[in-house]
Amino acid sequence: MRFENGRYSAEESHERWGLAGSGFSRKRFFRDTINFSQPFAEPPKVIIAISGFDVYDVGETFRASLDVQAEHITADGFTVKFNAYETSRVRGLTVDWLAIGT
Repeated sequence: MRFENGRYSAEESHERWGLAGSGFSRKRFFRDTINFSQPFAEPPKVIIAISGFDVYDVGETFRASLDVQAEHITADGFTVKFNAYETSRVRGLTVDWLAIGT
């Protein structure tokens, strides 16, 4: 059994960041790749959790609605996907992740 963990942060200064802008009637997302320090023998299980976020307060109707997912998990790494919904305007997100495999 092998474990690997890490922390990943991204914010609105990233060239592909799209979570701070308008478009409140649709889901917006940001993706980036996380590579393991060395490959697993097979794709591991990945646990990912939001450990920090910075959002704009857009007034009385403000509601922070966001989530994070691990996608396309391979033996070499995975894609982290941040989602923002409705009126959420996200300046930055930080996630902690844990990969468990062989």
